[in-house]
Amino acid sequence: MQDLFRKNLRRTVMRYINLSTILVYRLVSTKVKSRFPTYKEMVEARLILPHEVDRLLTADAKTPHESTWTPILWAVKLLQRARTEGKIKMEPAIYANLISSIDYIESSNRKILNYGWINFPLAYTQVATLSVFCYFVAALFGRQYLIPREVNQDNDSFPNLNISYSNTEPFNNHTPDFFFPVFTYVELLSYMGWIKVAETLLNPFGDDDEDFQVNYMIDRNLQVSYLIVDEAEEELEMAEDPFLEAGIAIPTDLPSYVNKVSSNKYSKMYHMY
Repeated sequence: MQDLFRKNLRRTVMRYINLSTILVYRLVSTKVKSRFPTYKEMVEARLILPHEVDRLLTADAKTPHESTWTPILWAVKLLQRARTEGKIKMEPAIYANLISSIDYIESSNRKILNYGWINFPLAYTQVATLSVFCYFVAALFGRQYLIPREVNQDNDSFPNLNISYSNTEPFNNHTPDFFFPVFTYVELLSYMGWIKVAETLLNPFGDDDEDFQVNYMIDRNLQVSYLIVDEAEEELEMAEDPFLEAGIAIPTDLPSYVNKVSSNKYSKMYHMY
């Protein structure tokens, strides 16, 4: 009976911690918001129970601010009550470390919320994009080479080349002509690439393919956390050390299988031919 209570306590604490993180993601990610638009979908996903929804709604009614911290508070209260009632035995240092770890998760959730609340000003993105486009429009005209007239062309220096060339002012700085603007093209790729990267980083919790896979993180964290608390119930048997069984006191360098795999591959290719 005691083991069942401890297992249920661990799973409930993990569910509350994951629930708090999901509530945070719902406020900053459109993917998670569309996946869990209301508490009803979260109840169907067994992330929260109906009576816990009533608690959240009560907390939401008391304040205009978000209440994503509420499941973290539930988890801490469950641990504190179980330790006070003697249902779990935990040293003070271990208990303090556990509470600090839960507080770290809450601090991380708070940082995600801060990133979602503080957005880049719209004028900043518009000015940056407009400046880049204006720069390249000016470069399109300003970096064109002047074509000298027939009277100013020098046909004696390069008689076998079919290009315009002149030694007189102001054409001496504009000839020979570049048919392909290499450096301007490199600048265009660099600046436009930076603009596209900046646009992607404006909302990393969006719906684009380059954004964070938040739904994957939710599923992974929930499954791994439950797996961890369930594995804590498994009894481990200590086996004999394999190095001592082989008579090795201090292990040497581990064998490398890279060369072995390469040699096997080339030997197969040799036999094929």
